[in-house]
Amino acid sequence: DVESWMTWNYSIVLSRLKRFDEAKFVNQQSLTIKQDDTVNCHLMMIALNEIQTGDFAKANELFSQINPRAMNDWDCIFYGLLSESL
Repeated sequence: DVESWMTWNYSIVLSRLKRFDEAKFVNQQSLTIKQDDTVNCHLMMIALNEIQTGDFAKANELFSQINPRAMNDWDCIFYGLLSESL
């Protein structure tokens, strides 16, 4: 079975290849399968994508679902960047 941490790694690869629409799709689908501690990372990436497209309302909605207390220090750096962008 596919798990969220697997799709997280895949979404990073897609983003690095500038295949942003596919990465967004993978991140969105990851919210529908068995979730683990990467759920916050998936939410952050989707929110960042919404900022890129100018949908700050949707980005804010996603941001409000993120639990930074469940994140490691590295992921909190990106959380802070997202926070400052909103």
